[in-house]
Amino acid sequence: MHSGNEPDLIAGVATHTLEILEERSDTEVVIVPIGGGSGAAGACIVAKAVNPAIEVIGVQSAAAPAAYRSWRERRMVEDTTATFAEGLATRTAFELPSGSCGTTSTTSCWSPTTRFDPPNGC
Repeated sequence: MHSGNEPDLIAGVATHTLEILEERSDTEVVIVPIGGGSGAAGACIVAKAVNPAIEVIGVQSAAAPAAYRSWRERRMVEDTTATFAEGLATRTAFELPSGSCGTTSTTSCWSPTTRFDPPNGC
């Protein structure tokens, strides 16, 4: 099992969103990078638990589009990665975070060229 599919990892990276919301309770939008999806899933879970009205926007590098393509094709896909951006340079999205994002929020995600609205959020 890949570490990106571990619930404990998602819970751990979710603390960054919790810290933001504890410091700034008036937060309306959280923007997170999407690589394999663990950080974005954690952000979605925490933000929606604290305040369901918070919008979580995920941003993915055009040079590593696996998560976007996985959403688009509604299956996990592998793609190339041509970025050196730490955390974004992934060839695959992770299944557990993708499911977590899809069921816990009602927000939009962005690709570098197109806005897309996942059926169950992101």
